[in-house]
Amino acid sequence: MSKNRIKIEMPGLKIPIALMVDDPAPCINPLYYFRKQVNKIEAPTVGEGIPMIPEIPNDFLVQFVELVHQMGIKGKFSLLPYPAGLGSIETGLEGFKREDVEEFVSLVRDELTPNFDITPEVLTHTLALDLKTYKLKDISEHDWSQKQDRNTLREYIGEALRILKNVGIDANGVTSPCNFGQQVEEEYAGAILDAQKAINGRSLSWYFLHVEVEEKCVLPQLMHLDRASGEAVVSIVSGCGDHLWQTMGSLKTDEDYISAIADNYISSDGTKGRLLELFNNASYIVFHTHWQSLFSNGSRIGLKILKEVASRINRILGNRVIWMKCSEIARYFATAHSGV
Repeated sequence: MSKNRIKIEMPGLKIPIALMVDDPAPCINPLYYFRKQVNKIEAPTVGEGIPMIPEIPNDFLVQFVELVHQMGIKGKFSLLPYPAGLGSIETGLEGFKREDVEEFVSLVRDELTPNFDITPEVLTHTLALDLKTYKLKDISEHDWSQKQDRNTLREYIGEALRILKNVGIDANGVTSPCNFGQQVEEEYAGAILDAQKAINGRSLSWYFLHVEVEEKCVLPQLMHLDRASGEAVVSIVSGCGDHLWQTMGSLKTDEDYISAIADNYISSDGTKGRLLELFNNASYIVFHTHWQSLFSNGSRIGLKILKEVASRINRILGNRVIWMKCSEIARYFATAHSGV
């Protein structure tokens, strides 16, 4: 059979769907510390001057876990290894109780891993960490990364993977804080593979960096492939913006508000929404949000909206889609496309 007659089918003839949750860390609101450390805002606010809540309690993670199990959601969940330079999740964060950090990590490890890949993002998500002194540099991680080579990126990513491994989490992929590595993406992809091989003995990995909200069909990208050694790195691309971000600056919590934002993803009658557009164009349905978007500066309305979105997905798309972890998508895509 001629190569150009080969047709790659979706897994189980269903459209893969995955949710990626960026930025989670024990105890802290990651956006609060990003605003303070990177944006140099002493007292971060949301909306029309509403003070940003600096902490997110562990019971919110419990609520998220319950929703995931209830709805069968799968995908990726970040866990910052050295959040905001406050310390390692392995040894504790400055200013927070050790037991609270351990509880968060345990919940992620024991309750989320059946449904979610857990990834670093990358070490602090704020300022770059000096690996010799473990003090913060005066430059953001994402800006610092743009002038690094494969070796320095490998060392930095490797430290993130090592910390997660030491708390019992086998991270098979990497999430990029902001646009980390975008200007040196070839070096970045190679560094991820190098770090995975060194820390986890893994020859297939993936990463999340890109968001594409205009294209009708959004697919993963095979960024590195060595057929002889069986090595591959896949870029998992989000096809939808974070419509829950706006909930941080709003005081609305009514059902009409919930439904209106959910409509951006998939309308209740199944006629419109970005996820419907992706589905109708045989796209992989990968979408992302942020821990602080779900928390919504304390109202937690973002989590309620996610529940409505997941309910609509399951009701309208049903068995025509299949919830998958990002690692499962990466493995399927790399395997399916490596010989074509």
